[in-house]
Amino acid sequence: MPLIELAALPPTAQLCLKFASECQGLIALQPGYVGRSVPAETTALTFGALPVMHLIRHQLLRVRTGRDRELELTDRGTALIEHGRFFYEESQK
Repeated sequence: MPLIELAALPPTAQLCLKFASECQGLIALQPGYVGRSVPAETTALTFGALPVMHLIRHQLLRVRTGRDRELELTDRGTALIEHGRFFYEESQK
């Protein structure tokens, strides 16, 4: 079974995934992708398309149903945040 590890992602993609987890997803705005709901104690960050597309390509983020500008974590993305690694079957890639 193949393995995805959080530590193996590029640093910006790691930060983007963690930030999306804390902010209940991301939303596309003019400057880039920002948190949907940024907690008061969290610094607001903006991400470009490269780390976001990397996470989508690895099925860690997906477009929310009916909301084409919003992204949410997949089950795989949530598992990666919680456990630091995720095993998957080849057919799931």
